[in-house]
Amino acid sequence: MGVTGILVALLLDLLGVSRKLIIEDYLLSFLDTKRNYIELIFKTLDEEYGGVDNFLVNYCNVSLGAIDKIKETLAENTTIQREF
Repeated sequence: MGVTGILVALLLDLLGVSRKLIIEDYLLSFLDTKRNYIELIFKTLDEEYGGVDNFLVNYCNVSLGAIDKIKETLAENTTIQREF
């Protein structure tokens, strides 16, 4: 299970991407990882810390302002391209 993949999963969660989609994407990137590993990460973050936002604020000392800035920056720099 890669640290970079987990970080990306947390960022996607901050942006409101569905957990199902995050988990499916994660498993495609890390084929040797079992589904329950990433599910356990989210379950622990939700049950023990109150979600990704609360975990970052209360246990990683990330300010709400910084989280808002991360969301804003990622959202404004995200483009969906479709090929037909």
